[in-house]
Amino acid sequence: MEQSTLSKYRSDIENFKQRYERAKIYYYNQKGKMDQLIEQKDSLETQLKKALENIDILEKVRLLLQKVSEYAREQSRVQIESLVTNCLQYIFDSNIEFKIEINEVRGRPEAEFYVVSNFGGTQIKTKPQEARGGGVIDIISLAIRIAMLECSNLEIKGPIILDEPAKHVSDDYITHVQNF
Repeated sequence: MEQSTLSKYRSDIENFKQRYERAKIYYYNQKGKMDQLIEQKDSLETQLKKALENIDILEKVRLLLQKVSEYAREQSRVQIESLVTNCLQYIFDSNIEFKIEINEVRGRPEAEFYVVSNFGGTQIKTKPQEARGGGVIDIISLAIRIAMLECSNLEIKGPIILDEPAKHVSDDYITHVQNF
């Protein structure tokens, strides 16, 4: 074999070795990047799994708080209705009640107040501002203030000072307000 052919083969082999080394380096670089991406993917999948578990827990907590809120709202409604009704019946007469209707409006609870009167077996439900004038509103306002104080767990050690709480109550009932 000729020297030039042998030299050419050696040169080709050397080129092949260099290309092989470069391909090997490229392969290991790419493999390292792939391993890093797989590690990141695994880490992100773990984070996603934890996040989904947290979402599930938070949804359960939201439902629990919603139920507790509804229960507390109902308990408050019953207590306030009872106190205001007792106040109205003490001051005016025994055929009047205070009712609170709570409805969801745009995802939020809203309360409507009503005065329910019985006249000859007929129940009449009106808003306080439409029921027997301003005296009823004054008494409802006074009773709600007292109900809020009762529900607040504040320790009251003195009198409650109010500015004209019964300014629209007629003279026929004002002594009842005073006694209340």
